[in-house]
Amino acid sequence: MEGAVINDIDGGPMFMPAGCFDENNRQYLLAFLEPLKLKEYVASDKFIQSTPKYAEKKVYLKKLADTMKETDNPILMMVSLKN
Repeated sequence: MEGAVINDIDGGPMFMPAGCFDENNRQYLLAFLEPLKLKEYVASDKFIQSTPKYAEKKVYLKKLADTMKETDNPILMMVSLKN
């Protein structure tokens, strides 16, 4: 997926920015993820076989996906850019 950022923190889906904004001299990228897409990704072999930098965050992401309903509101993802 061109323009997407690999999520090596928790092994989650790639981050595809949908917008950006500045606040207090900091820049942020925004993306939205449908709960169904997250649930499907967490159940995939790609996620199961991933080895993220922080394994405990992978466990947390799995728990989050398991507690969501497919019809929940989209998840807002926000990434702060380094200066």
